[in-house]
Amino acid sequence: MKLFVVIVTYNGVSWIRDCLNSVRASSEQAEVVIVDNASTDSTCQILTNEYPECKLIQSPQNLGFGKANNEGIQYALECGAEAVFLLNQDAILHSDTLEILLDIQKRNPDFGILSPIHLRGDAEDLDYGFRNYLFRDMQQTLLRHQLLRHPLQEVYPFEFVNAALWLVSGDCLKKVGGFNPYFFHYGEDRDYVNRLHYHGLKLGVVPKAFARHNRKQEDSEFKKQQLTMTLTETQWLNPLSELNIPERIHQIKKQLLSDFIHFRWNKISSTWKRWNYFRHKEQEMVSAKNQVLSKKEFLFLKNV
Repeated sequence: MKLFVVIVTYNGVSWIRDCLNSVRASSEQAEVVIVDNASTDSTCQILTNEYPECKLIQSPQNLGFGKANNEGIQYALECGAEAVFLLNQDAILHSDTLEILLDIQKRNPDFGILSPIHLRGDAEDLDYGFRNYLFRDMQQTLLRHQLLRHPLQEVYPFEFVNAALWLVSGDCLKKVGGFNPYFFHYGEDRDYVNRLHYHGLKLGVVPKAFARHNRKQEDSEFKKQQLTMTLTETQWLNPLSELNIPERIHQIKKQLLSDFIHFRWNKISSTWKRWNYFRHKEQEMVSAKNQVLSKKEFLFLKNV
């Protein structure tokens, strides 16, 4: 199977060597395409001088995570990719990660996305985000099997895993497409998983495959603020949801008027911010949801 690894870089000097060296050491050979989001450090120089085997696409501007990944996915598909592995610049593969995931995906085509277990950068514990996914109701089968020493399944369905380490099948890319360019950064992977389920495919975690995510083990204040809005956006854009976007925005407006009438001064500011944000996004959100509902092949990607 022809596999491409797609990596988006942005000022990645601190991580990119460890990331790419782990790909070089992988037991499963893959071609690598890197999309750089207008880095201002020496990332591109390192890539050009030290990793000439990688295809480097340099964007003149920061496209954001989803759109930059789409550029890499597009290139991979045009080169005949049958599967794409999305790898964060701050993530590190184990030598057998790709081999294990590919083998299991071949036997389980209903899983459009497979992920390894996400460890911390030091490999001493689970990544903090992955730990949260593991403890959700849908995923407790894996946790129970581990604790009770039951034989492990080769893949466990998960409701969500972030896109730091995703093996995406060619069939999934055809049906689900690329990332929705509505999302610049944060929310694009959750939106993608919603669309995955809409097309009847599943996301799974493979307990025998491991990789490291070398990031801070807590959300920044900036990320927390962004996620407040993007969580709502992913819910409203979910093609499995019958939520009416204009009606939802109208309800926020009604809440704002109610806050004024009843002198809820502590709520007015936050309600106004939400209404002002979403009213300017209404047409864009409606258009994005209608595109998903169209079930167009290779959505948000060019025809291949």
